[in-house]
Amino acid sequence: MEGEILFTSNFKFLIFFLILGIISCSSSKWYRKLPEHSLKKVKIPSGKWKKGINPRMPMNSPVYKDDVLETIKLYEDDSFEKTYSSTVNYSNTSLKILKKGKGRYEINGNWILLKLEELDEKEFENNLLKNEKVVEKENTLLYYFWEKENLIIPMIYEKAFEEKDFGVKDGVTRPYDESEKNLYNYIRIYAFKEFQSHAYFYTGEN
Repeated sequence: MEGEILFTSNFKFLIFFLILGIISCSSSKWYRKLPEHSLKKVKIPSGKWKKGINPRMPMNSPVYKDDVLETIKLYEDDSFEKTYSSTVNYSNTSLKILKKGKGRYEINGNWILLKLEELDEKEFENNLLKNEKVVEKENTLLYYFWEKENLIIPMIYEKAFEEKDFGVKDGVTRPYDESEKNLYNYIRIYAFKEFQSHAYFYTGEN
């Protein structure tokens, strides 16, 4: 009898922790989807958004420079194009990596979900194409449109179509809650970093 009670008690604890783990895993991925409840319609401008990036140059190296450009273009038909380019110039050599991703986007309130479908990667040396690869690449990532600063920012850091598990989401305790002050505090932290800003600022270009 005592053994049965102990087994039942342990089984209940096991079920409890399994449920807790499932809830934790699902909530940790909230930045891969839009809020389920409908939010007030917001007009998010179509056109080009550009990430604030400074050229990288090793100290005391007048012959080496890495110019990086990252942009997102939102089109009226709910498609988008995301571009990453890195051009390294040193001595008499120029190396360039160009990545272009295409997909669809969805909006709910100030939240934008980019759904990547295809990625085209090219490598150039002295303006001559050396390699090209086009692959299907499915990925979703949630961005927030902050109208005050006219920027969009992902919930985790992304660069060159690769992601790191840190960013604005670390300051969010209640997903999608725009009344939470921490949300905007963390947006400021990561949007206005002098090095490796996470945000894309609206340029007004088509």
